Amino acid sequence: MAEAIALGLPVITTNFGGMLDFCEPESTWLIDYDFAPAKSHMGLFDSVWVEPRVAELTEALRRVANLPAEVRRLTTARARAIVERDHTWDRVAQRATAAIESLDGKPAPSAHTQPLKVGWVSTWNARCDIAAYSARLVEQLAPPPPNERFAVRVFANDDRERGSKDESFVTRAWTNLTQLDLRTLGDAIIGAATDVAVLNFDFSFFDVRAFGELLAQLREQSIQRVVIFHATQNRWGETDLTRISAELARADRLLVHSVGDLNTLKAAGLVDNVALFPVATRWRISRSPRPPTNGKPRGSAPTVGTPSVNG
Repeated sequence: MAEAIALGLPVITTNFGGMLDFCEPESTWLIDYDFAPAKSHMGLFDSVWVEPRVAELTEALRRVANLPAEVRRLTTARARAIVERDHTWDRVAQRATAAIESLDGKPAPSAHTQPLKVGWVSTWNARCDIAAYSARLVEQLAPPPPNERFAVRVFANDDRERGSKDESFVTRAWTNLTQLDLRTLGDAIIGAATDVAVLNFDFSFFDVRAFGELLAQLREQSIQRVVIFHATQNRWGETDLTRISAELARADRLLVHSVGDLNTLKAAGLVDNVALFPVATRWRISRSPRPPTNGKPRGSAPTVGTPSVNG
C-alpha cells in the first residue's frame, strides 16, 4: 500500500490496521468495516481480520473515479509526502535504532519483589458456567502457593447457593443484578491493595450504570481494569453498553469471546482496547457423575466446555 502511494496511486482502504500509520483521511479514502474470521493462508486459530463494507467500498470507488484529476492528484500527493518523509527504509531504520539506543540509559527490568495482586470478580463455587470458567483460569494463573508471580483474591457474589466451602482467598462482596451501587465491591477491591482487577461481566450480574461507576472508582485509584465480556447483548438482543462506553474506553483491556461481540463493541465506539479471547476451557468435572447412559459413564473424562452467556 505504501508502494502504491509512492507511485502516486489513490488508495482506498479500511479505517483499521497498521496502514493507518501512513493512511490519513486527508490523503487516502478510508471506509468502514466489520470484523470477520480471517481467511488468510496462516490458518491461525481464532484469527480475525476486517472486511470492508461493500456499499462504502462501492461508493468510494465511484467517488474517486469521478473526482477531477487535479483533486485526485493533490490528495495522493499528500499521501506520498507522508510516506517519503516518515516511511523510507532509512527513516524506519533510524527510528528503530533510536528506540534501541534509548534503552541503554535505563535500568534492566527486574523480577517483581512481590506477587502482582489480582482481584478476580466473578461468580464462584456455584452452579454457573462462568464460575467454572473462572475457577479454571484462576487455577492456571495462580496455582497453589508458593506463587511468586500472582496473588489472586476472588470477589464473588453472595446470593447464590454455594457448591462447596469457599477457599481462603474468596471474599463475598456483591449481589447479582439487584445491587444498583457497587461501591462496596469497589471498596473491597481497593482495600485488598489490588494491582489489576479482572471483572467478568454478564447482564445477569451487574446493572450497567453501576458497573460503569465501579470501573471509574477503580480507575481513580490507578487500578488496572480488564473486563471479560460473557455477553455484549442482553437476552432481548439489545446492549446498554453505550451508556458506559466512555468508561469502557478507558479500561486497560476489554476481552470478548466472538467476532460478533467485536462488532457489537465496535458499534458502541470501542475498538482500540478490545481483543478476542476464546471462551473454550478444559476442566475435569468435579461433581459426582450422573448415572450412565447406554451403559457409558458420564463425567469420566476431560471435557472441553464452552460456557454459555448465562451466569
